[in-house]
Amino acid sequence: MNEILKELKEITKGCREDMHEPDEQGIEAFVKGKCFDNAGVPGEYCLVLCLEDQRVEVNLATLVALARKAVL
Repeated sequence: MNEILKELKEITKGCREDMHEPDEQGIEAFVKGKCFDNAGVPGEYCLVLCLEDQRVEVNLATLVALARKAVL
């Protein structure tokens, strides 16, 4: 999860902390997949973030797990 967090921070470093209007910083996003799981099987939901030539793909269930670990 540390590597995922590092990748997310890198691609969003020009965005506001609350991620309000990331499209104004050139971030594009889409979700692909058909099942909500992170067991490593094909077709799992993934969030894909794109910025210029950068692309980060994060399994959605893993992203939720990462958010559950957050300390605010």
